Amino acid sequence: MSSMSNVARVAFTIILFNIALLGVKAQTVRAVHFVSGQGSTKPVYEYNAVDIPPSFPGGKLSLMRYINSERRYPAHAYEKGIEGRVTCGFVVGADGSIREVSVLKSAYPALDAEAVRLVESMPKWDPGIVDGMKVAVYCVMPIAFRL
Repeated sequence: MSSMSNVARVAFTIILFNIALLGVKAQTVRAVHFVSGQGSTKPVYEYNAVDIPPSFPGGKLSLMRYINSERRYPAHAYEKGIEGRVTCGFVVGADGSIREVSVLKSAYPALDAEAVRLVESMPKWDPGIVDGMKVAVYCVMPIAFRL
């Protein structure tokens, strides 16, 4: 009979533990950085830490069309047959503006400069959303240069 009471105690403990868990609210941990560039100290969220990520107007297909129509292959790189992929990082502000563009992975200086120019000249994006509010989000985008 004492073994039954041990089983009953364990069951009772498990039930109490589960009831206690019901009272605990889950908190979402979001990756946030504080960027001080351009006179701002507002938080910048990671792309995968927002409810709705920022997007180029018209979606991914429109972004690809924009890149293909606006990309200018640098003459020096073209003449030398240089190809590559430049990975750029940038922030889409809460107002959709593009800022703090940087090269994360270089291909060739002339290609890097063109990739930065291309990203900086993009139209405003639809901003990211967290808890119903527009927020700044850090994005990463590769830009390919192929002959």
